[in-house]
Amino acid sequence: MSTSLRVSNIRFVPAPARLRSTGLHGWATLTIDDAIDIGYIAVRRTIDRRLVLAFPERREPGGYSRSIVRPLDQAARDVITERVIAELRRRRVIT
Repeated sequence: MSTSLRVSNIRFVPAPARLRSTGLHGWATLTIDDAIDIGYIAVRRTIDRRLVLAFPERREPGGYSRSIVRPLDQAARDVITERVIAELRRRRVIT
């Protein structure tokens, strides 16, 4: 079921230079199935050069993280990641 997700309306805000040097390219906002808008998705390059999405989370006082929004399974994560990265490459925002 996850592979049928419709990802659209992808917007991107580049990170400032001081953060880009840490691997953060910027933040994406997107729409899922013309029904849900998700923002503040970090677009990052890992140390092994992979492009990944980090979904928004909240840091609690004890130091642990709590997801605000997240894909329910790996297939959904893969579909969203693939479509966002493909669109940003098409626009030549990332390589």
